[in-house]
Amino acid sequence: MDKKTNIESICIFLGITKKTWYNWKKEERPVTKFIEKYLSNEEIVEFINNTAITNYEVYKNANSELYSQLSTFCHPKILGHENFSKKLYFDFIFRFRNEISQINPSKENIIILLYKYQVILIEISKTINFPLSKIYNEIYTFINYFNQKDEIFIIFFIDSIKHNFKNIYLNKDAQDIPYFENNSINTDIKHIQYLNTFPSLYKLLIMAVEVNNKKTDSTKLDFVKDKDFFEVYEDYLKEQYIK
Repeated sequence: MDKKTNIESICIFLGITKKTWYNWKKEERPVTKFIEKYLSNEEIVEFINNTAITNYEVYKNANSELYSQLSTFCHPKILGHENFSKKLYFDFIFRFRNEISQINPSKENIIILLYKYQVILIEISKTINFPLSKIYNEIYTFINYFNQKDEIFIIFFIDSIKHNFKNIYLNKDAQDIPYFENNSINTDIKHIQYLNTFPSLYKLLIMAVEVNNKKTDSTKLDFVKDKDFFEVYEDYLKEQYIK
């Protein structure tokens, strides 16, 4: 059954022949438009085999707690400061939301994409001279945060991205960020500048010093280990535009 084509699956699902299906399409029957727009071949096969579609069962059983988890998922307090987690979260979605929307919803598949994301960040780190040990630790912690979530939540997360649900994003500006090649190093600087609206500890300290009209204390800045990955990344992109 899994090897059936989309048309074959649809015909089994509706109990009709291929000829009937093509006649219905010529007649522009609403059922043909509905199936082609909203049901993938995998979902049709799953329903034929199990009389249920996992993706829709998740929404059927979703409660306020699940929605609440999703709305706070983008800013976990990990790595000692939640803003860096927000940056990783949004960067991952911006780079991979097309792939996330197309994968078969499962925890395994989202983890595969996260490891692809890790490879991209490592390559960018090499280019911008950001310490590899730091990015390894940061992305490891980020991936582990997904690993700690159960299958139902991850499916809900994937489908929310697929349908561009507003609770995936913190504000409309994030929702309107355009898609770009996920492995691109020289990406649109506006994307990275948006991520850096969530200030690092380093930037927060500089802001605090400036507000108090004091000179920056380099020892305090050393304590927070300098700029984070995305701030170094923004500096690199600025240099590229100047050249």
